[in-house]
Amino acid sequence: MTFLDDIIRLAERWFERIRTGDLLRTLYIYLLLNFPLTLLIHSRYIALADTTGTLEEWLFLLSALVGNTAMLYLLLWLILIPIIIVIPSRIMTLVISTIAIWLLNFISIFDLVIYNMYRFHINGLVLNVLTTGGVSDSVSLGVVTVILTIALILGLLVLAGMLHWLVIKVRKAGRFTWPLPVLYSVTIIAILLLNIVDKAQYARADLLNRTTITRHARLLPLYQPLTIRKFAQKHWGIEVNREWDLKRTAGGILNYPPTELEFDESGFKPNFILIVIDSWRYDMLDAAVTPNISAYAEEAKVFERHYSGGNATRFGIFSLLYGLHGSYWHTFLAERKGPVLIRRLKDAGYALKIISSTQLTFPELRRTAFVDIPECIDDQIEGDGARIRDPKQLPLLESWLDTLPADQPFFAVMLLDAPHGGCDYDPSIARFFPHVSDINYLALNKERDSTPYLNHYKNAIYFDDIVIGNVLDMLDDRGFHENTVVMITGDHGEEFYERGYWGHTGAFTPEQVKVPFVMGGPGVGKGRVDRLTSHTDLAPTILELIGCNTPAEEYSQGISMLLAQSERGYVVSTGWEEFAIIDTAVTLVISSEMYNLVGIKVYDSEYNLITEDESELESRLPYLRAVMDEFSRFYLR
Repeated sequence: MTFLDDIIRLAERWFERIRTGDLLRTLYIYLLLNFPLTLLIHSRYIALADTTGTLEEWLFLLSALVGNTAMLYLLLWLILIPIIIVIPSRIMTLVISTIAIWLLNFISIFDLVIYNMYRFHINGLVLNVLTTGGVSDSVSLGVVTVILTIALILGLLVLAGMLHWLVIKVRKAGRFTWPLPVLYSVTIIAILLLNIVDKAQYARADLLNRTTITRHARLLPLYQPLTIRKFAQKHWGIEVNREWDLKRTAGGILNYPPTELEFDESGFKPNFILIVIDSWRYDMLDAAVTPNISAYAEEAKVFERHYSGGNATRFGIFSLLYGLHGSYWHTFLAERKGPVLIRRLKDAGYALKIISSTQLTFPELRRTAFVDIPECIDDQIEGDGARIRDPKQLPLLESWLDTLPADQPFFAVMLLDAPHGGCDYDPSIARFFPHVSDINYLALNKERDSTPYLNHYKNAIYFDDIVIGNVLDMLDDRGFHENTVVMITGDHGEEFYERGYWGHTGAFTPEQVKVPFVMGGPGVGKGRVDRLTSHTDLAPTILELIGCNTPAEEYSQGISMLLAQSERGYVVSTGWEEFAIIDTAVTLVISSEMYNLVGIKVYDSEYNLITEDESELESRLPYLRAVMDEFSRFYLR
């Protein structure tokens, strides 16, 4: 019984110490004393921001700084409390919390260095460049950097020790005797109020296109902006498409393009029609699924190893029209900055038209790719679904062409939607059987035969092929064949468990990011192109065709598709939380978010995970360094 009595007495003392709140109060005091130090470190982000100096902007920055830092401490507090309850020791409380705070401050300072250099925060790319074997061959930190890093580590440890001593003094003096429930309640309410204030400021700025605030959406590490555009339109009746009253302001972190582009204005200016089929993947360009496009491709140029700039619509369209990696999407959205391609076409006298079967508020193309031309957008096509709206795009295009002078060049974009999501098409045209008529997502699984779903998808693509065939016939009938460049592609692909995934956005399999690209017209030629190409190549290709003499690398990350020798080692495709570096043999998948600092996943050409061969990664370390530079190329530094 003696041993059992000892256990009982130990448990009683443990519960008593927890009940008195002594350790939890010690933790609270230690976090409270450390908060100003972390806040001071994070204030450096504000110093790095390009501000306009308005009161509205500074109120947001200050409230976001304090609120975001406080949320980090709240998260840290919630992590430490269970540890302290399990290990009820004052010494261990201070040791564990000291280590946690030291790590937070050290990572914050390291992130500041990365942000100052690249204008993005620590992510999987940064971590892996610094930790992969052979890093010294491509990244040199320098002796001074190493010495300063060691000094920083020691300095933070000294500060932690001083605060440790201060906590002991405060506890002995009997300060902070408020009941713990009161302390915790007041603190949590204060943190929530701070975040409500800054989130409300951002949501209002987003509704009203106040770029002095929205441009700072990714300034602070792990900051989460709040947008309420859909809610405001649905419940408050607020018009969210306000691009026409957008007021440009100075400032921002974008340096795009770094210099003005130079043009030879004396050359021939062809017309352009860009047709994008939502979710059209690479193996769906054939005579059975797309007979009209396939027939056109016989007299055009077909790029057989072409990749979308992303596995989601926003990143795919962004890379097409900007010629930049999708990693820039969030900043361009925050600053409401349009692509140089659209601006230069407009300056060159092109008539512009954007026709879409879905509203361009989500994804936010009205506030990015087409922000400079809201009057040219037609995305309110009447009818329910793509089966009605996609065919209506042709008469809309024709009626617009009727308004143009005979000698005015034009640039038109048609965004077709039939294969997207659940697929929507006229069932009378179906030619692939068996097929489902609707998709029950709750019933999907890898073991189930996906053929009916794939056939449903094929029928939707065939439906849009009919629409495109009518567009091509119209161009021939109007005599545009000789002076119009037609480009047909997909924004991304679609998967049906061929490699273990469904749909898109979930991975970087060939089915999700490899897409057809067909281009025909004057100056293009015809034939099959077997080299790696990317959506980022479209903008420099079009600009070259209208006489741009500025090298493509000055304003994009693409290469003109018309160059005879344009081999590249890799292409980049972007997702919400990850991005992929793809070459002919492997796909490297890397986290782009600070909260997901995982190692690089290496897949072979069939998207099978490679788990043992480190040489595949080490041999591509130069790719990682090059992509880091590309991701920051168009930021002010």
